[in-house]
Amino acid sequence: MWFVDATSAYVALLYLLVCLALIKLRRSKPLAERPYEESFGLATGIIGTIASIMVFISVIVPGLPAALIWPEEYTISFVFLLLGVIFYLLTPYARKRSPLKRSNT
Repeated sequence: MWFVDATSAYVALLYLLVCLALIKLRRSKPLAERPYEESFGLATGIIGTIASIMVFISVIVPGLPAALIWPEEYTISFVFLLLGVIFYLLTPYARKRSPLKRSNT
């Protein structure tokens, strides 16, 4: 259960990043062809961003009903954060060694 609770904060952050990407694409390329077109594209992104922030805050702030349990779940979350930073810092090195070429599209 600790693992599931600890990852819930990162799921909220992932939803936040997806919503921010939707907002950015809707503003930078409003006429781009999309495989799926919803009726309220930008509004969906804004509502999703607000909801993701609220979920993240409710998980991180101690004392709230959905908050993580100290110290177990915060420790797991910190380890995930540390691993994420390490992988992020190693990514340029891995890309240099990769035989695959990235396209500019």
